[in-house]
Amino acid sequence: MTNAPNTSQLEQDLQELLKDLTNVIQTMEMKATHQQFHLLSRHKANLFEYNKEFQKTKQNIKSAREHQELLGSIQNDIKSFRNQQDYYHSERSRMDNTHARADELLQLAMDTNEDLEGQGVHLFSTQSRMTGISSRFPLIGNVLHQIQSKKNRDTLILGSVIGVLTVLLLWYALY
Repeated sequence: MTNAPNTSQLEQDLQELLKDLTNVIQTMEMKATHQQFHLLSRHKANLFEYNKEFQKTKQNIKSAREHQELLGSIQNDIKSFRNQQDYYHSERSRMDNTHARADELLQLAMDTNEDLEGQGVHLFSTQSRMTGISSRFPLIGNVLHQIQSKKNRDTLILGSVIGVLTVLLLWYALY
């Protein structure tokens, strides 16, 4: 569609021409003889048709502009909606990736836990053997007691580290 300044100028030009034609017809009416009235009435009818056609065309252009503006607005709304959908899809993808990483970390923690349990069973059997030896030799019992206290301390430290890491993992997963 043509831009507004050109159509506005064209509209003004046409209105001026129609006014000029009206003035010419009025001037002719004042000076017309009886025989020219038929020709003058035909000119008046043509002027009426021109005015009618001009108003009709003007209204059609206005309607076309409004229609184009409405379509432009709807297209902008559709683009905005698509941008939102793309954003939500990308957020969903990031959440899925985060869940997959969290699942991997949990699986790794469960595997580590199983390994530690296996080592615990092995250490328990070693401890029972050492207890048997310590009952036979009292000096070895003191050494084993010190080893046991260090083991308890190491277990406490390991448990604290696992607890802190678990809390950090949950904090990361939730935020």
